[in-house]
Amino acid sequence: MAGRPGPAAILPLEDIRIDHAGAKVRVAGCLVSYDEATSLGLLSHKQATLLVDLTACLQDLRLVDKPMLMLIGDLERFENELPESLHIVEDRVAPPIEDLLLCVHLVKRCDGLDMQVWDEAARMESRARWEHLTAVERT
Repeated sequence: MAGRPGPAAILPLEDIRIDHAGAKVRVAGCLVSYDEATSLGLLSHKQATLLVDLTACLQDLRLVDKPMLMLIGDLERFENELPESLHIVEDRVAPPIEDLLLCVHLVKRCDGLDMQVWDEAARMESRARWEHLTAVERT
């Protein structure tokens, strides 16, 4: 699956909102649940969980032991029911961000990733990109 052209916005999972639908994003988190029949999974970090479709990149991935993953994909609206096997059973995992699905086209396992540093860097990059875009619009 080819994604949208151009760079992906780097976002912490906690910062993703429904109005990001249609955007190409890079996110990171722990794959806490996976359904082999549908290739759907739940990527989670802190108080956010995102439904992800890993169909396009399964050949590159071993899904054991709740791996830490960095994903690039396109956010799309998702209005279907979650597969029963994806329902969250752990109290510490937040429910998925409502009505969003990340169609993943690139995945990288990153078990040693410091998620606090990732979140800070992602917010700094996003802020810098926004400031650059608004400065260009003003000229």
